[in-house]
Amino acid sequence: MEELRIVMLGKQGAGKSSSGNTLLDQNLFHTAAHTDRVTQTCSAQTSTIGQEKITVVDTPGWPDSSSETEIKQEIMKCIDMCSPGPHVFLLVLPIGRFTDEEIKTIIDIMTEFGPEANKHMLLLFTRGDDLEEKSIEDYLKNTQEDLKNILEMCSGYHVFNNRDKNKNIQSQVSSILQKINRMVENNAKKCYTKTMYQNKDQRRGQEAGRRKEENLALSKYATKHKNTETKMGKYSEMNEKREKQSQIREVRKQIDKEERDTEIVMPMNKISSNDSKGAHRQDYNRVEHISVDRRDIEMMLELQRTNSDKLKKLSGRVAGVEMCLQEIKNMLGERLNQEKKTNKPQNLLLLADQV
Repeated sequence: MEELRIVMLGKQGAGKSSSGNTLLDQNLFHTAAHTDRVTQTCSAQTSTIGQEKITVVDTPGWPDSSSETEIKQEIMKCIDMCSPGPHVFLLVLPIGRFTDEEIKTIIDIMTEFGPEANKHMLLLFTRGDDLEEKSIEDYLKNTQEDLKNILEMCSGYHVFNNRDKNKNIQSQVSSILQKINRMVENNAKKCYTKTMYQNKDQRRGQEAGRRKEENLALSKYATKHKNTETKMGKYSEMNEKREKQSQIREVRKQIDKEERDTEIVMPMNKISSNDSKGAHRQDYNRVEHISVDRRDIEMMLELQRTNSDKLKKLSGRVAGVEMCLQEIKNMLGERLNQEKKTNKPQNLLLLADQV
């Protein structure tokens, strides 16, 4: 390979410039230990490492807000600065800063460059000294799921310790260059070009159109489904109404049967069976106007049971009255016998007959 072109991407303070200096083995990019954005514009530096020529493009920190279009436009210049395009994007992420904001930045970068860029991306973890004795593999086993998903989409990862006191910089650089070269060899398209970036916008527009068509189709289906549900709901309501009306007819039949079973034949000067029928006729009228509601049907059944109980109590009272009248008749009969013995007038006899 004549030249290996590398672009550094990441949030402000992630360690892009320091990592670029490590790769070039020279302090060509300005760094500072503060939170202000040091790199304002894209800058490219070239160096020869071993027998390989390396060009590194440092970029400003990726903006937190999508409204900062000027910064994004400046970052997009990195593609032109290493024409025909970078072989690899190094997504710089510090160890220990796997916050939602950091993860969102990586996702925004990958979204901006499109899925074609995923084949040309490596995650570069900085501050490797914070791992101490733990390996990066063990460290990533317990990391959050979003970061694991990002690792699956990218073509690999590497760890840098830009503050290596043992001066193992060369072994770090040699290791990452081997990973980059293997990745480039495996890619059918050796580098990410400006055409890929432009096609990304076209595909995004096509995807938006496809989603719009799908949403329209889903909307039509939902409307049709809703109309079907409405018809089925009306049909179900009619069936339920028929079922309740059938229940009312069954209740009426049961009332008629109980009326016939509980009719009591009494003398005309006492309570007649027509009176009990009249009470039940009131129940009929009440049923005619009752709501077709299950609770009302239960109330009607309860009323029927109550009327039946009243009839039984009333029958008991009539029996008691008959017993009283019989006792009175017996008393009058005894008195009549006494009157006959004493030859008194027969008016008591007439009274007894009336009783």
